[in-house]
Amino acid sequence: MRILLAALLACAYARTAKAGEAFTFAVLSDTHIGHGGDDAARRLKLAIDKVRSTDAEFVFITGDLTHSARPEQYAQVKALFDTFTIPYFPVLGNHDIWPYHENVEDKLPDGDLLFETTFGPVFRERASRFPGFLKQAGPVWDPERKVESYYQNYAFVHKGCGFVALDWISRRHAILGYPGAHAQADLHDFPDGTYRWAEELKSSGALAGAQRVFVFQHHPLRIRWGIPDFLFGFSHGEKGKLRKLFTGDWGVFAGHHHRAWKGDAFDEQPEVPVIGGLRQVETGASMSGSMVTLVRVAEDGKVTLRQF
Repeated sequence: MRILLAALLACAYARTAKAGEAFTFAVLSDTHIGHGGDDAARRLKLAIDKVRSTDAEFVFITGDLTHSARPEQYAQVKALFDTFTIPYFPVLGNHDIWPYHENVEDKLPDGDLLFETTFGPVFRERASRFPGFLKQAGPVWDPERKVESYYQNYAFVHKGCGFVALDWISRRHAILGYPGAHAQADLHDFPDGTYRWAEELKSSGALAGAQRVFVFQHHPLRIRWGIPDFLFGFSHGEKGKLRKLFTGDWGVFAGHHHRAWKGDAFDEQPEVPVIGGLRQVETGASMSGSMVTLVRVAEDGKVTLRQF
C-alpha cells in the first residue's frame, strides 16, 4: 500500500500544473439536507450561488451532508451538489453514517455505503480530472465495532498543494437514547482504518514535496470551549497521536460545531495562529447561514481566507 500511495501521487506531481501557480478553492459544511423541511435545501442553494460568484476552482463540503443519512436525503443533496459549476468533494459527517427516521433506525451504521454508492460516480470522474487522485477502497472490517465500513479517505495534488480528506466518523451508536451515530470522533486505528491509511500516506513521502497540505474532515481538532472533547471530538490521547500525524504547513478544515472559527488546531497552542503552526478553520453551518469559506493560495504559497 505504501509503495502504491507514493507511486500514484508522484505521478500527480509530474502531470499536474507547476507548483507556485495561484488558485482558489471554497469550503462549505453541515448542509443537513432533510432538516427543517425545505429550509436546509434553500440555504444550500444560496451557498452554491455564493460559490458561483467566486473564482474557486473546486469546493469541499466537510460533512453532515444529510441530517439522518436517509437514501432520499443522499439523493437530494447529490442533486443539489450537481448544480455546482465546478468539481465538488464531499466529506462524511456523523449525521451521514447511521440512517434513521423519527424513532425508526437501521440496525447498522451503513450510511457510509450509501455515501459510497451515491458519490462513487463523482469520485471516478474526479480521478479522471485530477491526476493521481487516490481513494481508499472498501469494505474494511472494523474489529472494534464488528461491522464492515467504507472509510471515505482520499487524496490528490493540485498545483503543487496536497489535498487530503479523512473519515474520523465514529461507527458507535449515539448515547442517552438519541438516534443515529455518536458525535465523537474515532481514529479507526487498526489495519486499513483511517489512522493507518493516513500514516501510510504521510510516511510514503507522497506529499513531501507539496508546498501546502490542506486536510478536510468533519471533526475539528480543537473544539468549542466548554464542550467535552471525548464526547464531541477527539480525546486527549487521540490528539496526541494526531500531533504526530499532522505536521507541516498548512492546516485542517472542519465543521461539526456549526461555528465560524480560525486559530491553532491544538488546545495547548494559543488561539491566534502562529506562522508554521497547524491551523484550523471551521466553516459555519450551511443549514443556518449559507456560509462559504474562500481560500486563496498565492504564487508564493501565502494563504488568505474570507468567510461570507
